[in-house]
Amino acid sequence: MITITSMTPADMDGKAYVHHQSWQETYKGLIDANYLASMTLEKCQSIARRFPDNILVAKDEDRVIGFAGYGLIGMIPCPTPERYMPYMSLPHITDRESAIG
Repeated sequence: MITITSMTPADMDGKAYVHHQSWQETYKGLIDANYLASMTLEKCQSIARRFPDNILVAKDEDRVIGFAGYGLIGMIPCPTPERYMPYMSLPHITDRESAIG
């Protein structure tokens, strides 16, 4: 069963893995290869630890399969928080669809 919860310290490595894999799968061939290579798993782990607030994680059992951030972006007053950074584990979606259909 898939659940969505606030990210906890135990979720940070899973969030970092989804972040890293999403970049590698999405941007290969679209952005400079050196820049993409600089987006390492370790860098994503550091990002997860530096910015733990306002992150929701999607989990299948105990495995993080996606995440999204929310909150105010920049200095522009906004009546409602913005949603940003929607990421999902594509192999997980494909595996689930194969199992369902």
